Amino acid sequence: MYRSWLIVVTLLALCAGPVFASNWNELSTQQQRLLAPYADRWDSLDEKQRERMALGAQRWLELDPAQRQKFSQRYERWQSLDPGQGTL
Repeated sequence: MYRSWLIVVTLLALCAGPVFASNWNELSTQQQRLLAPYADRWDSLDEKQRERMALGAQRWLELDPAQRQKFSQRYERWQSLDPGQGTL
């Protein structure tokens, strides 16, 4: 479940625009908890990537539990598709 949740946050980040903080220490405690797997390499990510991920984490935190569950289910369904089936 944690892996799916992390991937959903990453996917949300890919759709995101600019964000207010890209320095790890400027992220909220909740954003840091969500993005913890990236903490060791955060500084090596390019700024746009850090911004998208930070905003994606923030967007995830703003979802209510039902919306989070819906995103997780959709991601799991998408992940189970054969290659080529999940493309737009």
